[in-house]
Amino acid sequence: CGSAVADDGVSDQFKFGEQFTIIADKELRKLGVGKAFMSLLMDIMDSDFKGTEKCELLKFITGRILLPPRPLSEHIKLEMPLAPMNGREFDKVLLRLPASHSCGNVIEVPNYLEALLMGSKSPYYT
Repeated sequence: CGSAVADDGVSDQFKFGEQFTIIADKELRKLGVGKAFMSLLMDIMDSDFKGTEKCELLKFITGRILLPPRPLSEHIKLEMPLAPMNGREFDKVLLRLPASHSCGNVIEVPNYLEALLMGSKSPYYT
């Protein structure tokens, strides 16, 4: 990947949502802010990452710097790991970074909002 088209033929001008089918897992769909979160995440992935950053993100998600052979013929699945059971576990969520599982084009995004609301320093902590 480069600023135009790299040796591998991948332009950094692509949009993830035009190249991959984006699938949200059940936990993410259940969130009241799930649609807004997905929209924000796609906007960040498509607009805020430039040049080699976008190609590196593609590699982080898929394990390679190649777009699908046909647009929308592959998917990217967004997952939120299961919720912790107590305040201290919620605190640990805030220390986690998003992770990927490139064998299945999966991005795991911790639920930072829930962790902030339910962590041991929250007024809602019991």
